[in-house]
Amino acid sequence: MPEFSAPIRVTWDLPSDPDLACLVWERLASARVLFVEVHLAPPALAGLPGLGRGWADRPGPRLALLAPPDPLLAAFEALGPRALAAVDARVLPPYRPELSVEELAAATHRLTPALWCDPEGLASFEGALDLARAYGLRSMSLLNPPAPARPLSPADRARTVEVWKARARPGPEVAVHDLFLARALGLDLSGYRGCQGAGLLAHVTSEGRLVACRTHPLEIGDLRESPLPDLWAGDRRQRVARDLEAVPAACGGCGLSETCGGGCPGLAGPDGRDASCPGPEPP
Repeated sequence: MPEFSAPIRVTWDLPSDPDLACLVWERLASARVLFVEVHLAPPALAGLPGLGRGWADRPGPRLALLAPPDPLLAAFEALGPRALAAVDARVLPPYRPELSVEELAAATHRLTPALWCDPEGLASFEGALDLARAYGLRSMSLLNPPAPARPLSPADRARTVEVWKARARPGPEVAVHDLFLARALGLDLSGYRGCQGAGLLAHVTSEGRLVACRTHPLEIGDLRESPLPDLWAGDRRQRVARDLEAVPAACGGCGLSETCGGGCPGLAGPDGRDASCPGPEPP
């Protein structure tokens, strides 16, 4: 079986079918994926027993659960304390006042407020900061949003920066998917290397399909039919990776292009350039 040449991070929309959830987890674990972030949409709760069964057989990758409070609390019952002790919990809005943050934090490896890095998600930015500060949480995440996603406008960035300046000091470390928002917030950009879809990152849909990224779901293959390393070594995945690595012609001469690689292809406008980008910069 082909081996990965580098650690792979996978995001995954958990299916409602427990048998499919168990199969996909087995595929990911047997491939020695480094990290799996599981999104628990409300219909997916029925699939939690399958994830628990798969995790018990092959604990393998580091696991994070991404969901609003109620699905996260439901995961307590389905996965049990042994699994949750090693799990990162990423809490999506709405942040209820009655949320038992102490219970979640005590039961999981690490608790992190999270929200989608799109105009709708950033409406909860202030609430996420307040949650982190109120309970001494060390970090929060602004995640690449599911497709179809809307790019951030200058007004979206300006409002977020205003909240950040007013409430973030002292505050948590923030990991931001959108390079241009991260720059506006004054965050460290050393980790940005353009799109990682189909390279160091992939996404698995609730149907078991392997795609390049949650925001840019270019098809790679089907985990119901083939092991992950076989799909990763295939021509389709390699073509997708090459396409995503290419810097759009519209970014030629921009001083930021080596860092952003054209930004997020899932947010690209007609010219192929990330529509969140405020404009070319001098070299």
